[in-house]
Amino acid sequence: MTFVCKCCKKEYPAGEAVTCFICKNTFSNNCANLNDKDTRVLRSKKNINWTCTACSTIDVAGQIAGLTSVIEQLQKQMSEFKVLLSSQSNQPICNNESFTIDDVLSEIDERNAKEKNIIIFNMNESESAAGDLNLVDDIFKHLDVKVDTGKIGIFRLGKDRSEDKIRPLKIVLNSKDEVGLILKKSKNLKTFVRNPKLFINKDLTVRQLGLKRKTITDFHDRKAKGENI
Repeated sequence: MTFVCKCCKKEYPAGEAVTCFICKNTFSNNCANLNDKDTRVLRSKKNINWTCTACSTIDVAGQIAGLTSVIEQLQKQMSEFKVLLSSQSNQPICNNESFTIDDVLSEIDERNAKEKNIIIFNMNESESAAGDLNLVDDIFKHLDVKVDTGKIGIFRLGKDRSEDKIRPLKIVLNSKDEVGLILKKSKNLKTFVRNPKLFINKDLTVRQLGLKRKTITDFHDRKAKGENI
């Protein structure tokens, strides 16, 4: 039996070639820097696994870290899945709403897509996006949050500009950490001289907004009934 060397592409008999345990590619003794004796030992000892140079330099630690990150993300999504199922079983957000696994997966995808976004309310509209960006930069400076505004996205929510209604401004930030820090310091907007009426929220999905409204309504209803909450 002969083998074609992965490296030099030449054919070699079995005694002059060795196969990598990981990638399963076969290399000649010469290309693998092995002598005939080394090859015989490798072929006779089933508990000895030889790996080629490429496979030997694989970043195992990096791969483990990557897998750990994926597992943590899946665990987070499963937790959200359970919350959604629980909320649906107790009180549907919308009457006669059909709730399926696809709905849950779609909700999780939408939340992941919004996790780097914030919404700024009551921010007067500028004549251009550049004007809005300058004001956003001033807001971040007031909150003492370092954000590379050259890499963020800004969008006014709503079709048309209205004189009697200020459209919310959606900000797409660079990371979830920036979102958390901005929300944590957003209470300091009360002292923002240019507009103390500003407030910032997370970018919520329709379901999250429904749950939020329901929670607020339930709170006021129970408070009105004199419940100790």
